[in-house]
Amino acid sequence: MRHLLTPLAALFTTFSALCSEPLTLRQAAELMTAHNHRIASDRLAIEAAEYARRSKIGLFIPQIELNSTFLHAQKSLSVDFNPLKPLLSNLPIPELAPLTALDWRYTIQPRTFAVFEADIVAPLFTGGKILAANRAAQLNLLSTQAAARATRLATLSELITRYFACTLSASVIDVRRAVVRTFEKHLEDVNNLIDNGLATKADKLFVEYRLSEARADLRHAELLSTTAEAALTTTIGLDSVRRATTPLFILTSLESLDHFTASARQSNPELDLARHQLSLAGVGVAAARADFFPTIAAFAGGGLTKNVTDILPRWAVGISLNFKIFNGLEREWKYLAARKENLRAERLFEWAESNINLKTQSLYNTTTSHLIRTLSLYDSIAFARQILENRHEAFLEGLATSTELLDAATELAASQTEQLEAAYNFIVSFAQLLECAGCSESFFDYAESLNRQIIAYENY
Repeated sequence: MRHLLTPLAALFTTFSALCSEPLTLRQAAELMTAHNHRIASDRLAIEAAEYARRSKIGLFIPQIELNSTFLHAQKSLSVDFNPLKPLLSNLPIPELAPLTALDWRYTIQPRTFAVFEADIVAPLFTGGKILAANRAAQLNLLSTQAAARATRLATLSELITRYFACTLSASVIDVRRAVVRTFEKHLEDVNNLIDNGLATKADKLFVEYRLSEARADLRHAELLSTTAEAALTTTIGLDSVRRATTPLFILTSLESLDHFTASARQSNPELDLARHQLSLAGVGVAAARADFFPTIAAFAGGGLTKNVTDILPRWAVGISLNFKIFNGLEREWKYLAARKENLRAERLFEWAESNINLKTQSLYNTTTSHLIRTLSLYDSIAFARQILENRHEAFLEGLATSTELLDAATELAASQTEQLEAAYNFIVSFAQLLECAGCSESFFDYAESLNRQIIAYENY
């Protein structure tokens, strides 16, 4: 039993150590790239699209086929001249008499025969079908890559949201703990006042009631932190993660709206996807147009035979031409359908472009609003802290009530919590803005730049 408990204890110690180690945002992103299931599935989709693109290159290369046939027919193919023997016997030529004793049946093709042949077909002109197929495969690959990049940026925004949700929860827990400590210290002061006859038991009961509320708020914050950690582990793709340590922050300044709009027009993956779909629709028009042209190919074939008549050639070379004169107007309708799809893709691209501009502007304004709100709360926190200090001194001098003191502590915690939430909202909207601009990876540089301002309080 001791031999079993020793490795289990070591494993538990290692797991506890890993969970207590810090996890920066960059490290979380690296783990997500390696373990997230959606990102892994997109990598497989890109590989499949790449193989599909390579398969279309073979259309330019001559096609070689090997065919073998073994056949046993109902009867052999032969020519019988035996009915002509009486005519020959009536001729006055003695030298021909021995020939009448022979069998005048000639077998052209025996019942059983085998053929093993190789055929080579090289396309000479297809009206653009092969070029269209290769171009379509290339655009499908680019579309798959753009979709995968969109998924990665969206997943990165989700990671940032859930990572800083853990940081926010931890910060709120610290605020709630500070409130609990303040209430506990005030309860000690009330007990001392009761001992000196300066307070009543009703005052103590009121403080205990407010303390129980503060502890309930702390417990609620701890439960929210557990949920946030579970969400973060789901995004990363692991069963458990270490403690998030990158703090909440804001930026003292932002680039202009034109900077993010220009970046979105150039790098937004959804816009890239719409652009590739538009090009793919144009290739569809070219492929439909190719059906109006003939297909010309060179071919060569030959092989080995067994019991096959010598009348048939053993090899052949030539050029084939295939041209559809009329196929029920299928080509015409397909071409018109491709033209309509091309027009539809143009409209979707125009809509995507205008929608990205609107989305970028909306996210920029939202981010700026959260930034202004976070900065404005510094004055509110400073005022609430000063009020708390003043009321604490006034309470010790008998000039303030417990209600006033506890309300001041609660107001300070509310202002701090509001600023933490405003900073979190700034981070979330800023991450979404960078995602829309197609540069989510730059978030790490912003989070580590000298332009950032960490949200932290002295009572931590």
